[in-house]
Amino acid sequence: MTSFTCTKLGTTQIEGLDNCIFQQVATNNIKTSHPQPGHVIIDIHCVGLNLPDLLLTIGKFSRVAKPPFTLGQEGSGVVKEIGEGVTNVKVGDRVIFGYRKGCLRTHLIEQIASACFVFPDTMTFAEASAFNIAYNTAYNALVQQGKLKKDETILILGATGGTGLAAVQMSKAIGATVIALGSTDEKNAIVKSKGFADHVINTSLHPDFSKRVKEITNGRGVDVVFDPVGGEQLKEAIRACRNPTTTGARILIIGFTAEYEADRNSRNKLSTRLILAKEMNIIGIGTGLRPARMNAVLNLARTNWLPRPIISHILPFSKSRDGLKLMLDRKLIGKVVIDLKMEDNAEYSKL
Repeated sequence: MTSFTCTKLGTTQIEGLDNCIFQQVATNNIKTSHPQPGHVIIDIHCVGLNLPDLLLTIGKFSRVAKPPFTLGQEGSGVVKEIGEGVTNVKVGDRVIFGYRKGCLRTHLIEQIASACFVFPDTMTFAEASAFNIAYNTAYNALVQQGKLKKDETILILGATGGTGLAAVQMSKAIGATVIALGSTDEKNAIVKSKGFADHVINTSLHPDFSKRVKEITNGRGVDVVFDPVGGEQLKEAIRACRNPTTTGARILIIGFTAEYEADRNSRNKLSTRLILAKEMNIIGIGTGLRPARMNAVLNLARTNWLPRPIISHILPFSKSRDGLKLMLDRKLIGKVVIDLKMEDNAEYSKL
């Protein structure tokens, strides 16, 4: 078995990625016929790549991994064997799974069954591997914590990424008006055509985008902000929020990608004056895998309430480094997926 492994932490994401290699891994710890009680053996088909994969290589994720470790936090595959007491899946099921030990590896892994979920027949392995983190997070933020309502207006930062696009799709399904932010007109066009955003704003042309938001909303501002970015964009998003009525606007903090691009002394110095004046509710959104939430989101996908995940590139395992580099260089829209069953010489599939 081969894994894509980080052998040493880097001081930058480029250096961290350079320290990743394809490495042979012993499989004698995987008992293919007798998984532990409550566990299953999975034949991995596809792995979805995420920002935490890059952050782990520089030791900046909320969970610090000690090298060597395998990348890949979510995937899809087929259940090959089940252990004693497993009832939620059976042999032959196509499943989505989360895997903190790293699933960017060929062939088999042993996983706790409670972190495995049968996905709809209409969904491909690639789409399933891009579903877990993005849609779990969006559902937690918009439905469970943010309680986004029909006819409210939401501003979505980082709307061209996997989680941002999931939030655009889910917000539209709820019935909200969506204003989406992206850094290029090309990316924004896809957010509008495939994510169904009502309005898009190019942040490269409008770094002070709160003015455009106020124009779009006839001076009112937005009810909710979905923020996986932080930094200067969060400051500007606060300016784009409406004034309080019975309650203030809700700011949903999903992530902090800007934290790794800003000088330490300039990170997230928010205007407490504006937060106070606008009576804002700032809510931190966790991304942990919870079975009840995952099943709820998958049920929405089964009823076609949710559109399918938007995948920018599907690459063979041998191009795992290229996939992570696409994320690093921001040359993607939606998710990058590694297809472990794709031939090495296959052409890249992209949006």
